[in-house]
Amino acid sequence: MTNATPFSNSLLVVSKPMLSRSRRNDALEVVRHLVTVIGPRQATSLAEAQAAAYVDGRLRRAGMRVNADTFRAATHAGLTYPLLALLGLTAALLTRWLPLPSFLLALWGFLLTLGDALVAPLPPLSLQRDSQNIVGTRAGEKAPRRRVVLLAPLDSYPDRTGLYRFLGQHRVAFISRMVVFGLLTLLALLHAFAPSEIWWYGQVLPAVYLLLLLLPRRACLGTSPGGAGALAVLLSAAEQLHTLQTVELWTVALGATATGSSGVRDLLARYPFPATQTLFLNLEHIAAGQLIYASREGVVRQHTADAQLIQLAELIDTRDPLINAEPRPYRTAPSLATLLYARDYRVLSILSHTDEHVPISEDKPLANLDAQMLERTTRFVVGIVQQLDQEQRDGAATQHPRR
Repeated sequence: MTNATPFSNSLLVVSKPMLSRSRRNDALEVVRHLVTVIGPRQATSLAEAQAAAYVDGRLRRAGMRVNADTFRAATHAGLTYPLLALLGLTAALLTRWLPLPSFLLALWGFLLTLGDALVAPLPPLSLQRDSQNIVGTRAGEKAPRRRVVLLAPLDSYPDRTGLYRFLGQHRVAFISRMVVFGLLTLLALLHAFAPSEIWWYGQVLPAVYLLLLLLPRRACLGTSPGGAGALAVLLSAAEQLHTLQTVELWTVALGATATGSSGVRDLLARYPFPATQTLFLNLEHIAAGQLIYASREGVVRQHTADAQLIQLAELIDTRDPLINAEPRPYRTAPSLATLLYARDYRVLSILSHTDEHVPISEDKPLANLDAQMLERTTRFVVGIVQQLDQEQRDGAATQHPRR
């Protein structure tokens, strides 16, 4: 039986030796430093830059070549959805007197909400400042046959609870906006061909929702350790994956993930990875609960995870009972992999999931962090990459046997 750390939720009885206590404590120290020393890491903020410097130093200590790639990113959620709400309210007001223009405006809004949910979230319209991606690389000992890219958020993970579920980037919010604009489009069309007061009054509920979208809001950063946990796993994996032969390892701490996909766009623009030879492991949110790997993900339209990565995940989970990971669909909110799927990259997202939202205490931000979750996820990620490396070596040996 392992000893419980101050931040673990439970004791685990194991039949195999766990990772050394020093590694486990080191991952905890990463989370503790990010959450309690640096604090909430808002996109483009000084705290995010401090976290970038910290991750940069840790990757260099792990023997990786590191680049800090600066890009411009939105400082907060911006005016995207308030402007979308104004578009809808204008369409609703015009229905009574100008049904055709009202229909066209509502249809435009409906198409925007469709793209927002099915393709990629609409870009935030706000002030932009400098953010950065911290990119670490380590080449294999032989000519690489595959490239594995580990992703984790550099800024704080947003709290998608409460009113944000209905107004922000959450599955409920995406569906609500599509329903509202679809209803406005239908009512305007009906009023154009069969004018009646009933179509006018039918817009009351959609208009109330659109008025809520006009309220000033920001994604609450809270004190959730989920993003810091993902970074801790990324750093721990980088320190352990130093003997790869046929796999080129990349680790990327993505900046400004809470306000859009600018970090992923900049990464793909700077490094045009070949889609067939590059595998992405997305560490989305690691804190407590059940460790899962997303077999399918997407807010409305579902994308299927890469088949080879799914097979590797199943194999490693079967071999190591301590990992205890489950394949599940993930459709709560857009992930860091949303744009990667849209560009046909090979992806597997790994995250922890709790069925119920547990309030995070500002006085004890690490109270709901499961220390063993960091360890289990690290074992999972390291095992997947090492198994891929082994299979590549075995394949090369079969094609080129020694004489």
